[in-house]
Amino acid sequence: MKESMIIENPKQFESFRERSEVLLRQVCQYEDESNIPSIILEEYKAISDAIIEYESVYHPLPKKISTLNNSVITNRKTKAHLKEKILA
Repeated sequence: MKESMIIENPKQFESFRERSEVLLRQVCQYEDESNIPSIILEEYKAISDAIIEYESVYHPLPKKISTLNNSVITNRKTKAHLKEKILA
């Protein structure tokens, strides 16, 4: 499960949060981190990353920019041939 996950709507966001809670409970059952199956860790990390990305877009913290927003801004700057100094 190496591919990145993207949350597309609030309903899917809730589904991802519920799944992350289930996985977290599974992870907490192990006393030694090295005994946790890699498939559980990989899924938990992928879901957590998707949740963090979604929250940074739709519920941003001050001075925190989403990588999705950042890539859109960068692409638009490139297409319009704009430079940082001009925008500042």
